[in-house]
Amino acid sequence: MTNNQFLSALKSSAIERQVEDTYNEIFKTFFKGIEISYPFQCDGYFEIKDGDKVHRVIVEYKYDSDYSSKVEMAKTACQMLFYLKKFEKNGRPLPNVCVIADKNECFVFHSNALFKALADKMRPQIYELGFLKK
Repeated sequence: MTNNQFLSALKSSAIERQVEDTYNEIFKTFFKGIEISYPFQCDGYFEIKDGDKVHRVIVEYKYDSDYSSKVEMAKTACQMLFYLKKFEKNGRPLPNVCVIADKNECFVFHSNALFKALADKMRPQIYELGFLKK
């Protein structure tokens, strides 16, 4: 898939599943040999080996969110936090790269930005939001 094909496919996407399929195809094009899985019903997870480093990537797809709104960004980041917690509770290595993508934009960040919320001192606020059960 070329960059132009990728952008054209995203632009013509009518549902979230098409956005997901388009991004997954471009990821597989640029990161040869990756296998995308869906642990804990997340939208996507894959690993990229770079020498001795392993980038564990978790992805959350949306159709057409308004990421100029910090509230929308926070909602999706909280959803990502939910999946990180599932990895933690099940003893799996935590993803270290988070990707949030929709048909208009994509942002990538290190999961350290969310790890603080997994710490005990932050849990009461997370419970209040209703994302995690005690």
